[in-house]
Amino acid sequence: MVIIMNATLAGGVAIGTCSDIITSPAGAMWVGFIAGILSAVVFEKISPYLENKMNLQDTCGVGSLHGMPGLMGGIASIFAVAACADEFGEGYFPAIVKGTKTDQVLAQVYMILVTFFFAGITGYIIGFFCKTSMFS
Repeated sequence: MVIIMNATLAGGVAIGTCSDIITSPAGAMWVGFIAGILSAVVFEKISPYLENKMNLQDTCGVGSLHGMPGLMGGIASIFAVAACADEFGEGYFPAIVKGTKTDQVLAQVYMILVTFFFAGITGYIIGFFCKTSMFS
C-alpha cells in the first residue's frame, strides 16, 4: 500500500516542475505514469540497496517520493521546452528572450544541477549535525 501511495503522489511531484509547459492531458498523464513507476522501483529496489551498501536510511521515502520523481520532472521540463517552446508567447521563457531555445534548455539543466548541489550540501551538513552528541 505504501508503494501505491508514494507512486500516486510522485506523479504530482514530477508534473509540478513542468506543469506550465506541458499543456496536453496526455503529456501530463505520461509524466505521472512514468514517475509512478520510477517511484515504485526506487522504493522497492534502490532504497534497500542504498541502505545495505551505504547505510543511507530513507525512513520517510523522500528519495522515492520527491528525489527521483523531481529529477524526472526536471528532465521532462527540458524535453518539454525543446519540443513546445514555439507554442508560447514571446517573453514566456526568460532565457529565450535574450537568446535561443537552446539557452532555455541549458538554463533548465543548470537549475537541476544547482538543486542537486544544494540538496547534497545541506543534506551533508544536517547529517553531520545529527551525528554530534547534541542529538545522541
